Amino acid sequence: MNVKEELKPHIIAISEVKSKNPKCNVTILEFSIKGYTMFTKSIETSEGIIIYTISTLQAEQINILTTFKSMLIYRCQTYKQNKTTIWMFV
Repeated sequence: MNVKEELKPHIIAISEVKSKNPKCNVTILEFSIKGYTMFTKSIETSEGIIIYTISTLQAEQINILTTFKSMLIYRCQTYKQNKTTIWMFV
């Protein structure tokens, strides 16, 4: 990994990504960032959540039954083979 790669954030979390203005119709593909894996929740039905992980991390989205409209859970494996679970609510 070079210096430029080391300076990139490994995880980016953004809430309320979709505009409340109905004239701004943005597709999920427009939110993609090169070099990152994107996990989304409730983009089509509400403001939504996006979590990006750098592509070199092994990550997976976890789906559970919940009453929260906008909740995103995912697990990633760190460089020391530890697993970290991240929860994000709106």
